[in-house]
Amino acid sequence: MSLLRRDLRPEAPCYSLISAGASDKYEYTPDPNKVREDGNRQPTPSTTPIRDEPEIVDDTTACPGRLSGISWMLLAKPTHIPLQGSDPIPILYEDRSVLAIDKPIGWMLVPFSWQRTSRNLQAALTSSIAAGHFWARSRGLTGLQHVHRLDAETSGVLLFCKSSGGLRTYADLFEARRMEKVYLAVTNRKPQQETWVCTDPIAPVEGDYGRMELDEAGKEAETAFRVMGTSPGRYLIEARPVTGRTHQIRLHLAAADCPIEGDELYGDPTGGPMGLRATGLAYLDPFTRKPVAIRAPVDRFLEGFGFSRDAFRCEFRSLPPRPPRPSGERPPPATKKE
Repeated sequence: MSLLRRDLRPEAPCYSLISAGASDKYEYTPDPNKVREDGNRQPTPSTTPIRDEPEIVDDTTACPGRLSGISWMLLAKPTHIPLQGSDPIPILYEDRSVLAIDKPIGWMLVPFSWQRTSRNLQAALTSSIAAGHFWARSRGLTGLQHVHRLDAETSGVLLFCKSSGGLRTYADLFEARRMEKVYLAVTNRKPQQETWVCTDPIAPVEGDYGRMELDEAGKEAETAFRVMGTSPGRYLIEARPVTGRTHQIRLHLAAADCPIEGDELYGDPTGGPMGLRATGLAYLDPFTRKPVAIRAPVDRFLEGFGFSRDAFRCEFRSLPPRPPRPSGERPPPATKKE
């Protein structure tokens, strides 16, 4: 278990307490009006004991001390979600309304009732929350619902809403095209242009569930593309979808004779992972009106396809540009509000 330091500021959110010499566990939240003798703030206990043992995973912070004459330990909220059969899933961003994760390849986003796969991400998260696992209990979560979708073969930023009441508000950001989305794609065919925009409409293939096609009678779709770099036999392309049709980036790149590497539906299967990653979301918080920028790490993706990790840096056109990163410095693991 890796233990990390953390500044226990009064505005820090909920903690869980493990008492030595007592059988009960309690949830603690900071009380800004209560001050210890040394002048620092201290948590104030609730009255509800927790009978099950809290889970401790990597990247969980533990801070021992004493309170009310007993030994205690404060556990900060985990930065990853442990799900059975999967490596811990990183939490990229969180506020009072939403939580964003770095979705791994292989997890499907299908309705909770659809149980024909053990890789149903929505069902796995719902079950984990209902079971009271520590990552969820430490946040007081009663549910999470995905606001948008990513294909099973696509990794990267995926946004969840914490309440059904706020779900419609955040879904409207996508439908009204007020959510800036940035993806990275890898193809093994040379693009004919450095930058281009595809506006071919998209529709389902009749009689072939789950497959889409370009169809003039379909729904409008628009994606802007830009070549970001090359490696032997491969090309790195930034994709900025304006609309959000199923398989939109995959189809629009295939239409440009640049199918995504590893795309078994619209390209040439390689036996390896599909070269498509959702690298960023940016929007104006509908409640606070403050800009939010969420970025997923790209170093492993880039290096896995033979590109330098300096080949791409996620920038949002709706936000001021970030200062240049010093040479050799790796980006931070998580992105917060800007």
